[in-house]
Amino acid sequence: MSEPYQPLFNRTYLKILVWLSAFAVLYLATMGSREPDYLELNSAEKLPIYWVENESEQTNVAVLLPTGGALTRSEKQLQTLLAQVLENQMAAQVLPEGIEYQLQQAPDQLILTFQWEDQDNLPDWSSLFNGLLSPIEASRWQPVLEKLKARDYLQSHKTNNQLLNSYFQQLTGGELSDPLALLNSRYQSMLNNARFFISGNDSDELAEQLMDQPPRLVPSTRPDRNIASSQLEKILPSGNDRRYHLLVGAEIPVRNSADFIVHKLAAHTLQNALAQTSTSLKFEYRQLWSSLEDVGYRALLLHADQPLDNLMQALENRITPELAENSRDQVISQWRERMTEERNQISALQQVAFYGLPADTLNTYSKRLGSVDISNIVKLAKASVQPDNQIRIRLANRTSAN
Repeated sequence: MSEPYQPLFNRTYLKILVWLSAFAVLYLATMGSREPDYLELNSAEKLPIYWVENESEQTNVAVLLPTGGALTRSEKQLQTLLAQVLENQMAAQVLPEGIEYQLQQAPDQLILTFQWEDQDNLPDWSSLFNGLLSPIEASRWQPVLEKLKARDYLQSHKTNNQLLNSYFQQLTGGELSDPLALLNSRYQSMLNNARFFISGNDSDELAEQLMDQPPRLVPSTRPDRNIASSQLEKILPSGNDRRYHLLVGAEIPVRNSADFIVHKLAAHTLQNALAQTSTSLKFEYRQLWSSLEDVGYRALLLHADQPLDNLMQALENRITPELAENSRDQVISQWRERMTEERNQISALQQVAFYGLPADTLNTYSKRLGSVDISNIVKLAKASVQPDNQIRIRLANRTSAN
């Protein structure tokens, strides 16, 4: 005799599931509308030492080393040489057992991070920096530079790389004549302008120790960059390519500028306009923008089978106050959601320390985003797709060349 059928879920259980699901959706929807609790950034009065107290069992000391924005090929080669020299110098240093380190490259800095857990025997920062600041023999790095040049040459024929290389050369006034000649002075300057960012549950105590016996550094001021004001159109040869390729770009404010916020929102608005337009008008795009310590830039690359003038006008028409307001709300929501994770807050505070931003930057960021006038966002976003008053780089396709 067969057993009677018993449903897996009864009606009451299903009702509970429906209510729980609705509650979960509502909770997730409101996550981005609430301001999270932010960590507090502390700093020494006269030293570039910053710290955040959190509950992590691991202590991290990030040494932030400014290199200047690496935009052109030769600037990127020089920054890579700086990183490899630092790695080589670190290999000669003796660290207490249990302390690990890693080195990362960012567009305008190297980040040397030391990590440990429950460590009583800490690094002697003065001795460590004395060792790292030992003079280097630049000529021994010539073979490394030649390999970097060969690698970049092989990559230089790609369409996007042709456009970007030409753009950054025009923006910055050209390539460095000899990166190797600058290696020793840039290396010394990078270390002497170090900033220290400490996080972990013992960060207060460690910061005090570092302030009591700081490395003997000699900070210097980097000369201002020469940013080209030329707005002429440059046409590059492209062989047999029948497609149309265009880059338009311009200088934007550096990271610690008060205008950084509106440029960020304009870039996000343009990105949404590109996403809404690209499928129907059949083009590919790539937007780059960055506000660094000593330079800021934006660049829009477009590729299509038809001439791009009408496309630029269509993009400009797509940028409306409604799109700008929605984009601003989206940026605020994404920021709040991202800041719910402590590791993201620590990463953001590390950049606050590097760029010398106010200690309450995270706490006020959403409010500052929300206070930007919509008309200013629209104006800047539209300017990004107007060829006038920008650097313009084209690839002369086979059709136009004929």
